[in-house]
Amino acid sequence: MAGENPTLNVKVRESTGSGAAGRLRRDGMIPGVCYGSGTESFPVAVDPDRLRDVLDEGRGRNTLFQLETDKGQAFEHVLLRDYQFHPVKRELTHVDLFVVETDREIVVDVPVEPFGEAEAKQMGGKVQVVRPEVPVRCTPVTIPDSIRVDVSGLGPSDAFSAFDLDYPSDVEAAAENDYTVIRVLMPREKVIGLEPTGPEAEDEEEAELEEGEELEEGEEPAEEGEEQEGPTPDAAPPGA
Repeated sequence: MAGENPTLNVKVRESTGSGAAGRLRRDGMIPGVCYGSGTESFPVAVDPDRLRDVLDEGRGRNTLFQLETDKGQAFEHVLLRDYQFHPVKRELTHVDLFVVETDREIVVDVPVEPFGEAEAKQMGGKVQVVRPEVPVRCTPVTIPDSIRVDVSGLGPSDAFSAFDLDYPSDVEAAAENDYTVIRVLMPREKVIGLEPTGPEAEDEEEAELEEGEELEEGEEPAEEGEEQEGPTPDAAPPGA
């Protein structure tokens, strides 16, 4: 609400381009741009430490904050719309600040928060969060901290799709097509119903996966005692 949101102070950039952006970064600042409803786009210089502090005061990337410039401009409701990281240093290199209207719906990504113990766990199943975040449509002031999902009723091979989730009031799924968000993975012998024994089991040993794992097309199975690594997640957004 007005007066309760943290404030981010920025400087309006007088010069743009890669050379000016490089000088900013060497001085400990990052280039950015501010734009939005009824606002003409203009370049800014942002203190990354202060930006992180502002996001930590709120709800991470979805924090609604006030923006003030060194030219006397003030915007009451602003969101971090986008950001870029250096591919090696994993430091912020650019940010987009988006001026919003509190009564106009926008689309934002919100974390998925599973809770409870799945029934399938007693049978060796594992709950896998396929989509850690889901896009939702809501007004800036009704952005939820997370979408909570009760997984206690999940049995073998069960799943939750985006359209199955229980969204808070005034919040709805933003996706046009349904997709899996959470699923249960079962060990191979539980799925087949029989566990091989004897010489046949030894022949098949190298072809089997660790419990609850699946191979991607063209991927080699893990050696006994080794764990297969999943995809490396992207760097966490500032304030996450």
